[in-house]
Amino acid sequence: LLKPCLAVASASAVLAPILAHVQRDYAALAADPAFHGMASTLVGVRLFGNVATIFNVGDSRAYLLADGQARLLSRDHSLLSDMIDDGDITPAQAANAASFMRGLTSQFIADAEFDEFKVNIAIHVLQPGQRLLLCSDGLNEALNDAEIATLLAGGADDALLNACKASRRAGGTDDFSAIVLALD
Repeated sequence: LLKPCLAVASASAVLAPILAHVQRDYAALAADPAFHGMASTLVGVRLFGNVATIFNVGDSRAYLLADGQARLLSRDHSLLSDMIDDGDITPAQAANAASFMRGLTSQFIADAEFDEFKVNIAIHVLQPGQRLLLCSDGLNEALNDAEIATLLAGGADDALLNACKASRRAGGTDDFSAIVLALD
């Protein structure tokens, strides 16, 4: 449902209403018992030239890969992010939180139970040599940002496979999707 909506949108179209429309379409599917309880997180990017408009719902993430580092460009919809924003805990305390707390996502796409749909949008102008990593939460739940950066720093063909293996070795059990984008 998302791809057709983005395909017909103009370059200057605001993403939030488009994603809200997609949310309503997915939530309407919840009326079908076969889809009851269906929900997902989402991360995506719309590229025009070297301008990346990144959007996410839930705890799927977008990272900027540059200079051997992975810098988070998206913001999680999660209990821990909300607690950091509210000043209840520091980022260092969040990093040491119990694993069950890291998995408490507070927003999903296709979840009809949310009264207020929220989407995070960030814009980044890509410079030569920079890459974007889009990934679902199964990767970053098992590996921290520094580990992700190290695994993907060289841009080797097998870097994503190595990240998958490292995630499993670190105790990760969740499946995940990951895409690395680079502009020529």
